[in-house]
Amino acid sequence: LEVDWRRTDSDTIVHLFQGGQSRPESQGDAYRGRARFFSQEIPKGNFSLLLEEVRTADAGVYKCVVYTEQESQHEMLVPWILGHASKEITSF
Repeated sequence: LEVDWRRTDSDTIVHLFQGGQSRPESQGDAYRGRARFFSQEIPKGNFSLLLEEVRTADAGVYKCVVYTEQESQHEMLVPWILGHASKEITSF
């Protein structure tokens, strides 16, 4: 199983899960130490991305591609729109 989160405008790797573990060394510099999965959710198949210390430059469209052992590929595009929020917002 491989899960690959990237930006669509630059193909920068935001977060990569490969070989049964997260690969932070593969992250683009702008995301190093800020992007991760909810580790307790991985056994359930949930690879939602948590991006901390969100910046204006993080706005854009992100792509999540899941590769399985059967060589199949599942792809999902996620637009991230940033703005001012008066309350904490949690999604996924």
